[in-house]
Amino acid sequence: MAVANYFLQLYASETWEFATAPQVVRRITAAHVAGGKPVADRQIERGIYESRYEQLRPTQLQYVNAMVDLLDEIPGSGPRVRSGDVAKELGRGLSQVSPTRDSLIRAGVIHAPTHGELEFSVPGFDDYLRRRREE
Repeated sequence: MAVANYFLQLYASETWEFATAPQVVRRITAAHVAGGKPVADRQIERGIYESRYEQLRPTQLQYVNAMVDLLDEIPGSGPRVRSGDVAKELGRGLSQVSPTRDSLIRAGVIHAPTHGELEFSVPGFDDYLRRRREE
């Protein structure tokens, strides 16, 4: 919830800055929101996504990339994947990858909303990982 509030406040702040940069406005429009979005997106990328990414160890990076692959492969899976499927994607047993999963949970990169299911703790981190792979 705190991350969602941060995102909302950041987008609202950048929208306001964009709307009031040339003059004072009486009403915020969709064009103002669109103008502020790129600045907010860059701040989120640098302040939240990059810091998490840079701290990932190689095994953790493999794990989160396997999660992204599963999200891409399983239609209708939503933002969640099963931990057993991640282990299979990595060609390992569940007990072999449990320490990596647990370290990612402790680091706040992923969480388990229900038993056996995982999702990224920060919205959009999976998209960030896709972009990093393309670079």
